[in-house]
Formats: sequence, C-alpha cells, structure tokens
Amino acid sequence: PASWDELLVVMLASPEGQALAKRDRDRKAGQLPHVDVAVRRFGHEDADESPRICFYRDSAAWCQHCQKVWLMLEAKEVDYVVEKVNLLSYGEKSDSFTDKVPQRLLPAVEIDGQVITDSLEIMFTLDRTFSDPDEPLFPPAGPERNRATMLLELERAVHGAWCNYLLRPEQPFEKRDANDFDAAMRQVETELAVNEETDWFLSYEYPSIVDFQFISLIERIVATIHYFKGIDVREVYPGLDPWLDAFERLPYYMATKGDYYTHCMAIPAQYGKVYSSNVFPAKRARTQVNPTMLRLPIKQYADVEQWTDMECETPIEDHSVEAAWGLVRNHKAIARYGCRAAGGDVGAWSLGDPWRSPLADPEAATNENLVEAVDVLLLAVAAALFHQDVELATAQAREAVAAAGPESRIGSVVAACLEYILLRIGVPRDMSMPAAKCLRSYLAEVNLQFL
Repeated sequence: PASWDELLVVMLASPEGQALAKRDRDRKAGQLPHVDVAVRRFGHEDADESPRICFYRDSAAWCQHCQKVWLMLEAKEVDYVVEKVNLLSYGEKSDSFTDKVPQRLLPAVEIDGQVITDSLEIMFTLDRTFSDPDEPLFPPAGPERNRATMLLELERAVHGAWCNYLLRPEQPFEKRDANDFDAAMRQVETELAVNEETDWFLSYEYPSIVDFQFISLIERIVATIHYFKGIDVREVYPGLDPWLDAFERLPYYMATKGDYYTHCMAIPAQYGKVYSSNVFPAKRARTQVNPTMLRLPIKQYADVEQWTDMECETPIEDHSVEAAWGLVRNHKAIARYGCRAAGGDVGAWSLGDPWRSPLADPEAATNENLVEAVDVLLLAVAAALFHQDVELATAQAREAVAAAGPESRIGSVVAACLEYILLRIGVPRDMSMPAAKCLRSYLAEVNLQFL
C-alpha cells in the first residue's frame, strides 16, 4: 500500500480486520475487558448512571497489586470507571491523584466517596459491598474460611521466598534462598491438590480472593524465575498447571496478563536489583526472550514462554494481523515515540536511579526530522504483518539504506529508532502476547537490514 489509509481500507475488507474493528468498538463501549477501557459496563446497571466505583491503576499494567483488584472487579461484574496513574518507576503521579490519595499508593479504589488503597482490603470491601450470597469470593465462616486465611498467609510466604531468591546474591555452595523458594512452591502445589473438586484453591466453581491474590504473584514468578534463574516453573511444579490453565481460559484474566519480557523488564525498578544466574538455561532463556534476538518464523510450540491452548490454536496470521492493526491505529504516535532515540535527553530521566525503569523516557525529546522516515518503515512492517510477507518490510529497509549511500548514518539512526520501539512493546498494554511476539520479530528482522 502507498499509504496508511490504503492499508486500513484493505484490512477492513478482510474478516480479520472487521473483527478487530468490532472488538475496538466493544472495548470503547466498555463491553470487553481491556487496558484501554475508560468505563467498564456489564449491562447490570443503568448506562446513564455513573458507576459507584473508580479504580485507580497503573498506566502500563505493570502493577501486581493493581492486577488482582482488576480481576476482582471483573469477577464481581460491577461497573467501574478507570483512572490510569503512573508508577514512580516510569513517571510522575498527577496532582489530581495525590490530592485524592495523599499516600500516592496504587491500586486505589473509590467506592461511594470512600478511598481504599490496600489491595487485599479493597477486595474484601468489594465482596462485602457487592455481596452475592450464592457466590461469595471469600468464605463467610467455618473451616473453609480458616483454610482461606491460611492460604493468604502462604501467599505472603511465597512472595517473601521469591523476593529473597531474586534479590539476594547467590552464594557459592549456599542454596538457602533457592531451597526456601522450592519449599514454598511445593507447598503451593500441595494446597492446590487438597481441592479435588475444582481447579481452584477453594471448593468453589469459580476463582476466589485467594486465587486472585496468588495469580498476580505466580504469573510474575513463572516469568522471572525462568528468565533470571533458568527454571521452568510450570515444568518443575506441574501441580500449578491445572490452576493456571483454568485462569487462562478466562477472557478477563487474559486481558490483564503480561508476558515474560514485560514482567522481567518491569520488576527491577519496582523491587530492586535482581541477581541473575549464569547457568546455561538462564542465559538461554534471556536470549530467547530478548526482543532483538527474535526471528521468523515464530514457533509457538518451541517458545521458552508457554502459549495457551487458544493462542496456539489461533493461526499465526491472526496474531500478525492484530499486530498490524496496532500499528495502523496509532502509527503517528508510535513513529514520534521511536524518534526519541535520535532526540535529546534519551535515558536521562532514569540515569543513576535504580528505582526508575531505563525503558521509561518521559522527558526524552523526539527528533522530528526522522518521523516521516520511521513512519514509512512502520507502514512497510504493518503491510508485511498483514500479508505475512516480511520481505515487504526488509526490502523497504534495504532501499532506504541504498538511497542514503554508504557514507550516510541515516540507516543506523533509523535502526536505533525502530529498536527503541521494539524494546518498549508491552503486554497487555499494547497488544496480546502472540501479537507482540509477531511485531517484535518483524521489527527485529527489519533492523537486521541496517547492520
């Protein structure tokens, strides 16, 4: 296509494009769970009335504690308004938020004017305020409540063991932190096996507060322990799989789920320095997750990161079209964003501050002179994704290099802009995990042409 408008017309003529356009309309109307939903509607309340709940969560969908509250709201099916707020690791909080929440803590929920900031207390308050005697999300009394309370204590212990394993240097011949982590995960397997009736921690047919408390942690454990320590958690602790599979069958959970790369880039700025293992499986995992090392074709069954059954059953072509759609919808902003790499103050905001993510660059300036060139290449990438022909994009890159001449630096500068984008594709903020892998792979293939 000669322009973005032409590509949009072609995409909207396809069944995949029409489905994505409908999906966007439904998301805008609040009818589907998604990171960009401003007002979530479940159809149980008058759409003309403002929801009683305002949910303050982090803008990039990094926050573990925001995720569990998000899941709780989806499970309760009560309408809510979303206000996005930066984590300190990638930006500043607005005065309007800090006036409302002086503690500056996320998540926060305002219910009928009352502001609550502790994620567990938020979930308990939601369960009490919007109670359903037939489907409580925490047992009201008896042995089941005692067990649920014990499981919440176990979650805290698992969180501590995970942090110690990640955030303390490994000592020669000393495996205390690794052993403590292993013991905690074995205990999780044991507790999941206690309930033989359902896939959840409790005997409910649906996930409870206990499950939401655990899943945001286990999701990050699966990613970080594989990436930093070389341990495939789902393989070593197979008792987790039925429970994880049950969550991955829930559309509202998948709308909140991050991928390995996003989690592993987000964790250090939130938790502190991570001590990586140098064993071969860990090095291999880090290489395989690194977006700049991705290549085509995408092999979902051989990926270091496990795809869900539905993600595997969905044709790669559909995931690629989703990635192309993401570019078509927002190409101008993406091109300008990428051209920060050739602008001013790149990396200055986080320099020397370990609590600021190096991938966050809120004060970097865009090099406006390069925006058009980067936008042209992004158009070629989008067309290549849609038509499943990477040569459409790589040929465009080679032509740009040839036109600039052997002495020109324009190729390396544009490559830096594309890599800037490549390294900042987030899940679920920008798109689903499979679509992100498609986009990253195509961008990486294009950048090879500039080397």
